[in-house]
Amino acid sequence: MFTVLSALHFLTLCGAEISAGSGTVIDAVAGQEVQFPVDNQCEDQYDVTFRLLSPGIVAVLALRGTDGSERRHPVYEDRLYWSATDSPVLSNVRVTDSKRYSIQIDCYSPHINSSISAKVFELRVFEPVSKPVITKTGNCLSPNITLSCSVSNATNVTFCWEILSLSGNITTFDGPELVINHVNEWEQYIFRCTAKNRVSNASSEQTITDLCNRNNFPHTEREVQRPEEKMVSLQDGFIEPTYITTLD
Repeated sequence: MFTVLSALHFLTLCGAEISAGSGTVIDAVAGQEVQFPVDNQCEDQYDVTFRLLSPGIVAVLALRGTDGSERRHPVYEDRLYWSATDSPVLSNVRVTDSKRYSIQIDCYSPHINSSISAKVFELRVFEPVSKPVITKTGNCLSPNITLSCSVSNATNVTFCWEILSLSGNITTFDGPELVINHVNEWEQYIFRCTAKNRVSNASSEQTITDLCNRNNFPHTEREVQRPEEKMVSLQDGFIEPTYITTLD
């Protein structure tokens, strides 16, 4: 019977625009656009300031006022723009953009307090998961068969195995590597590996076709036919699985 001998634990944990809720964490795929919404309650003149809150660094990335003034940090000049609602939008986000940001609105109106608290966002950017590759080591002559799952591209990936039998049973295991014993001659299994992170997932399948039975395994008993022994065929083509010693 098929048996899983061991499974290693999992590894450490484009184009559409994403809008982050105020004071929230947002997960984005590399290459997307992320909009940081502005909650503007100002009536007349105001300034919107978009800041980077990196550890040890507080930098103004963009500033926009109702008087037509606008300023963007030169490092972000090609990727940062303003939406129609005065919300900053960061395009073509990268893994290195995974930082904390803030938006502050300063009102210049006699009816509203000119000091408004900044809204903080945490952006986490992930590379999408590429299609996993399954490699197999071992065969019917080795003690076990090992299936290894890997991806060429991704950020913070976890792996999960699904084992599907022809009888319809499904078993799951976590980890990039699956060590199994040999498959019985009357059963066949499909092994599906899924790689995923917080923003994407992809799967690959491996079918074990070289089914193993007891005749495939190395034998410890001597099975060499002696010269004085011969096989005896019975009627109807049946082969008697014993030896008869003849005397010449």
